[in-house]
Amino acid sequence: MVIFEDIAAPLLLLMHVSTIILGAVVWLLGIITTVLTIRTGKSEDMRKMTSMILVLGGIVLGVSVFFAGLIYPYFQINIRGGPLGLDATFPYASFLFDLKQWIVAVAAFAVVGAVAFSSGQKSRLYVTLALSLLVLTLTLIVAYISIYITAIKAV
Repeated sequence: MVIFEDIAAPLLLLMHVSTIILGAVVWLLGIITTVLTIRTGKSEDMRKMTSMILVLGGIVLGVSVFFAGLIYPYFQINIRGGPLGLDATFPYASFLFDLKQWIVAVAAFAVVGAVAFSSGQKSRLYVTLALSLLVLTLTLIVAYISIYITAIKAV
């Protein structure tokens, strides 16, 4: 349970959203450096920089998932549960929340794959680019679902 939930829950939600935005921006920078590395065929230094940016983006997105885990008990009790919660009043919104969790799990595997393929030969960078685009797309879908659920029932 979140201690001092009336104070902590909005703060944790703000930290969660902030790290999602920062992670998406860093991940976009990783995509840009991946494209530049593929197009210019630059040296090992450029590939190392791309790899470091993607690792940083993965860490920031991981921190966002950590904040989501901290706020989840509050959300489960006060937003989803109870007679006026999403489960009772808007079951499709609860389904969207569950879908969002599955999308995050798929994106987590794509983050690991993108980082793993980011160093090495040029042909591996195409896999990195595809996985990076997948991560950014899934992040935007999760953000849209979150905004939609928040519009239905705010924290």
